[in-house]
Amino acid sequence: MPDSKSGHFVSAVMNQYGNLKAAFEHAIRVAMHETHVRSRKAPEEPDYVAMLTLESAPYIAAALRYAIAHLNYAAAVSSVYCHQSPIVRHDENGQDQVCELGDILFVHFHTGPDCSVLRRNALLLQAKTLSRDSLALTGRDRAQFELYRFWPTFRYERSGPRLNGQQRDVRPKNWHPGAQYLLINDSRISGLSGSLGIPGSWCMAVWPPTSRLYARDSFADILVRFLVGANGRPFTGLGEDATDGWSQLVWDLIERAETFLFNRRNIGVEHQTRAGGDHVGPLNYVLSEGIIPAFSDDPARIANRIRTQISRLANDGEDEPPTGDAEPDEGDEDGGVSVVLIETREAESDDEVG
Repeated sequence: MPDSKSGHFVSAVMNQYGNLKAAFEHAIRVAMHETHVRSRKAPEEPDYVAMLTLESAPYIAAALRYAIAHLNYAAAVSSVYCHQSPIVRHDENGQDQVCELGDILFVHFHTGPDCSVLRRNALLLQAKTLSRDSLALTGRDRAQFELYRFWPTFRYERSGPRLNGQQRDVRPKNWHPGAQYLLINDSRISGLSGSLGIPGSWCMAVWPPTSRLYARDSFADILVRFLVGANGRPFTGLGEDATDGWSQLVWDLIERAETFLFNRRNIGVEHQTRAGGDHVGPLNYVLSEGIIPAFSDDPARIANRIRTQISRLANDGEDEPPTGDAEPDEGDEDGGVSVVLIETREAESDDEVG
């Protein structure tokens, strides 16, 4: 449940629940449409994730700003696409297993009028394509399922020099709504695929880690619930006392997404910046360590640096990030999880939201 300081925001979102869900459905359909239009061959999971990360962000931002603007709230949505997912190695049931950590991470920072962080929430999703209403996890997919279901201690591989070999221990040792599956209907545009907006259908769904995945919970619905803290998992600021392991994992992924190039040949783009949404959002100052010293050791400053670099690229027309290592090819060994960063800020006073 949200604390009283963020209750106004929760009420605002819930009052616009239907409108936001419909708008988020549209944002997802845009991503699906772009994937199919741009693909030179049958779309692959990374193609859908790329378009969801980059093409949906502006629509999500616009819908959120419209829904809360009358209450004098501010919102920004920025995104960075990473192709190769980090690999993790874990030992479950006495077997050494390797799997992806995830494909896309949604992060929500909600702050008060003084820019103090009232809530942090994260939702890590592993994408799976399917053309029917359910999918059984077998073979290699079982390692991913066991990671999300039991959270054995794991170590990073193919995750960049800083993370490779690092060990993480997420607790408790059972599934939680912070890590789930994103189910993508990969059939061509039709009424059943959800691409036409027919009620009761959707392009993407979310389901928890079970041995069979069911495409029943609309991703748009989950995204609204995520914003009010009814889905996803909270995390603490870096440097704060946390023993859950989850918070460190989230910061790992935010930092890893700092600098990447876009390189998805199947959808006709190579060596482009992986920026989506607000290049420099209205809440840019919220994550500025110069204005908020308390953030000096918080990877929220990294998110600010992401936007700063993206903005420089947009303004200068450069082909590569000004700092950091690039991902030169789809075969690059060092991966990251795509990040969609959602920021919202409370109004200045209760009178403004009354």
